[in-house]
Amino acid sequence: MSISTVSRAFSPDSQIAPNTRDRILARAKAMGYQPNPFARSLITQRTRIVSIFISDVFNPFFPEVMAILTGELQKHGLRVMLFHVPEGKTTDEVLPEGMLYQPEYIILMTATVSFQRTMATIDTGTHLIFFNRYVPETDTFAITCDNKRGGRDIAEFLIETGHHNMAYIAGTPDATTSIDRGHGFVERCAEAGLTIVRDNLPEVFSYEDGYAAACRLIRAVPDLDAIFCANDIVAFGTVDALRHGMKRDVPRDISVVGFDDVAMAGWPSHALTTYRHPMRRMAAETVRLIREIDDNPDMAPVHRSITGEMVPRNTHRDRRAGAMVR
Repeated sequence: MSISTVSRAFSPDSQIAPNTRDRILARAKAMGYQPNPFARSLITQRTRIVSIFISDVFNPFFPEVMAILTGELQKHGLRVMLFHVPEGKTTDEVLPEGMLYQPEYIILMTATVSFQRTMATIDTGTHLIFFNRYVPETDTFAITCDNKRGGRDIAEFLIETGHHNMAYIAGTPDATTSIDRGHGFVERCAEAGLTIVRDNLPEVFSYEDGYAAACRLIRAVPDLDAIFCANDIVAFGTVDALRHGMKRDVPRDISVVGFDDVAMAGWPSHALTTYRHPMRRMAAETVRLIREIDDNPDMAPVHRSITGEMVPRNTHRDRRAGAMVR
């Protein structure tokens, strides 16, 4: 076989007789031959590499979404490289590492990235996609949960179940996820004539910060009847703080609602009332977006948001008159 024929056999979209392709692939398998993707990229000018940047690896949300997203990308024939932004470093500092491998796409799951670094990356020809994040007031590709709608839905759920004195434990102050969830929650409560107590966490969405914030809130406002936490890991810390640190009964004394619906939220030991993050649909939408960009590299940036849903479990109580108390 000629070199060009063999090359076409390893390219799924190339024109080659099926029996010829089968013979070449069978012989290659017998020889243990694998094409070199880096050598091929020099010819095709396409690495098919996707660099994913992640910072909060201790939040169970991210390992779950990484498994789902990586699986979807690999089905599309893309190669995934993972880059961790360690504590004490910024995404801006780590991003150049990912650029060394000439990825066709960069997916950012980190909380923040500067406008200057965003624009510099786009200027190289690499397509930048924010996943569950976006940079306000910039034209960039983004796939997010409809976080504001989620915050409103949670407020509506708590209002409908008779709660009147509520608080919001936010995440990192400059993370769009935390900001949008808080805006939606506070906005809907204001429409109902309710004023919300807020507690902004200084660093990350962590169990420890959730625990500390819940203790602060109860000391400051002892008669709270519900707390909405910016994510599930914060909610786990909040529930434990209320039950073990502040000696409050959850949900009899106070309700707690999280956001994400990580696998742990459904464990009997937690049974957390939460808002399900549409991570599977977001992963599928990310691959769909990449296909669109592949077909039209000059397409204008789009921001697509996907709605989640409430998942009632055992950390909330219906406080309306006549409702059954667990």
